[in-house]
Amino acid sequence: MFPGFCHPIRGEDGCFLYAVFNGYDGNRVADFAAQCLTAELLLEQLNSSHTDTDVRRILIQAFDAVEKSYFNTIDDALAKKADLSNYVLPHNEVQERLKELEQEVSGGATAVVALILNNKLYVANVGTNRVLLCKSSSDGQNQVLQIGRPHCTDNEDELQRLAALGEMQ
Repeated sequence: MFPGFCHPIRGEDGCFLYAVFNGYDGNRVADFAAQCLTAELLLEQLNSSHTDTDVRRILIQAFDAVEKSYFNTIDDALAKKADLSNYVLPHNEVQERLKELEQEVSGGATAVVALILNNKLYVANVGTNRVLLCKSSSDGQNQVLQIGRPHCTDNEDELQRLAALGEMQ
């Protein structure tokens, strides 16, 4: 299996799930997200009775759960890193351990998920990946449409979302 790639999964009631995860600073986080997000979505038991609102809620909850799960896996390393960072004198062993902990907590991932349910396509993404839909128009011309938006600071909506998160804390 390609790192960070989720093989297409066919769930119940004609539900199909496709996902691609792109890791940066290694594939560790992408692999984690690929395994956990798939499990989160399958645990919700997506089925044909779900409305568009239900599917949106399930996707958001799944992404949130994966993020929280990942941070739970690195909590100890973050705490140890913060503790060791308080040492005033540079000590070779301390510096070496800080390097190890930095590698343990560094990295990240972007994700694109495509879900087909009730003959509808739902797309969710997190990070800077662009989502493109290729289709043929009624006159036989091929079209490429960007759907979804990358989450980056070039995007005004994303800046407003991040600002709102800061106000909530």
